[in-house]
Amino acid sequence: MLFLNRKDYPEYVLEALTQFHEIVSNHKNGSFEDLNRINKGESFVLRYLAMKQNKVYPSEIGNALGSSNARVSALLNRLEEKKLIKREIYEDNRRNILVSITNEGKNRIKEEITEIQTIAAKIFIEMGESDTIEFLRLFKIFSDSVKRSMFPNL
Repeated sequence: MLFLNRKDYPEYVLEALTQFHEIVSNHKNGSFEDLNRINKGESFVLRYLAMKQNKVYPSEIGNALGSSNARVSALLNRLEEKKLIKREIYEDNRRNILVSITNEGKNRIKEEITEIQTIAAKIFIEMGESDTIEFLRLFKIFSDSVKRSMFPNL
């Protein structure tokens, strides 16, 4: 999900951002997903909902966060107050609630991703092409090693 399309950045920077995103997001149920759980806030919930692209049960969000129902409920309350998510009653079983991201929530995620990518692009420009390529090569090795160390059975 690359939103940055800035012509003022060199091609290697745009390629580096794409590769960096692929390295970080390529480990489903892996190291970076677990490291991302450090950020157990609103941004995590919005990114999770945007990734799912469907309505989800609050319990799914709780499982992804590794958090209690009370924590998830508090997060969802804040996000709903800000109109970043929507909760609705599941038609087949009125006791179940489904959660989805609103357009406002999607826009917030896009803004956050663009901000992160802009910062990363500036860093890659400062590093230069050869160091950026070397960084990505080493970061991939690091990422794979973390995954093997944390999840030896995968």
